[in-house]
Amino acid sequence: MLLAGIARTEQPEDEEGAQLPPGSTLVRVTPEDVLRDTAKTLTRRSSAVLVAAYTALPGPAR
Repeated sequence: MLLAGIARTEQPEDEEGAQLPPGSTLVRVTPEDVLRDTAKTLTRRSSAVLVAAYTALPGPAR
């Protein structure tokens, strides 16, 4: 797994400013999640660029 074993530790405070016991969460990101999110982002950006380029063309060329 990508990033397996990296821990994030938080030092929460309650509303009165007193320190609460720290909590920790193991951060896990799978390569599949990274690839899926990257593909979605690139698809959205490519679509936006294509639409912008198409609308910039002169009328008869469309």
